[in-house]
Amino acid sequence: MRNRFDMTPDTASMLGMMIGGDVAEVVERHGQSRLREGRVVHLARNMDKADRDNLTTLGFTFPDEGDGEKDRLLMPVSMPVGWTTRPTGHGMYTDLVDPRGYKRGVIGYKGAFWDRWAAFYLVRRFNVSHEYAQHMEKDMPPEIAALQITERVAKVVEPTERELERNRPSVYGYDDYKGGRYYMDDGIMYCRMDPPKPKVVYEDVVRNTFDPYRNKAHATLPYKRYYITDSTTGKRVWEGPWISRNQDKEIEESNRVKLPGKTGKAWMLKHYPDYNNVLAYW
Repeated sequence: MRNRFDMTPDTASMLGMMIGGDVAEVVERHGQSRLREGRVVHLARNMDKADRDNLTTLGFTFPDEGDGEKDRLLMPVSMPVGWTTRPTGHGMYTDLVDPRGYKRGVIGYKGAFWDRWAAFYLVRRFNVSHEYAQHMEKDMPPEIAALQITERVAKVVEPTERELERNRPSVYGYDDYKGGRYYMDDGIMYCRMDPPKPKVVYEDVVRNTFDPYRNKAHATLPYKRYYITDSTTGKRVWEGPWISRNQDKEIEESNRVKLPGKTGKAWMLKHYPDYNNVLAYW
């Protein structure tokens, strides 16, 4: 069995052993590195028609329908001048970047011969996200910070390799008269100690007891907040107030129609009414 880039399973396994990493990760990164050839980028054939139409508007050129579909997952697409791709920290995803260096799309591709898949989508300039109060390292609401407790946790520390090496039975014949407890190292005689044992150490761990899902009293405390990010700068342009789990349930049940000021929808409609359009505001 061969994948699009003509890598056999044996070749993939050998490549993984040579590099010393996980075989799957090596194969996936190999596939990512081959997605772009000059101004041609290989994109998923099954992308949404809307994304295909938008790419055409941006100047991308797709192959004719009669290209033979040499690859059932990917198709070669010509990029406009200045467009390129940029690797991410993940072996299965690559960013599509415009001439100004802005991320405009995400290319997903897993090149492993045992599980190949491909995906593509364009991104909006402004995106709504959210964060949870109990996971905050900074700016945690005081009501949630008050629910933190400190626990002493026991941890077993195994002897280090150096400690074990110094206490292995001696292989030198001249110190057998001492029961193998002495050994030479660079002309210096050392006395072996008793075999080291695992140590138990204690450390203080801060744990948050906040649980808005099971504790009814916690369901009214600050729980989550929404924010809007500008993709061109990576900075937040709007940040909402903390809402409780009960308020969040109201938002979910009403499809975020209620409390629009808390989810950012009202702000977005006021400043960028066409924010869902992936071609707008760039």
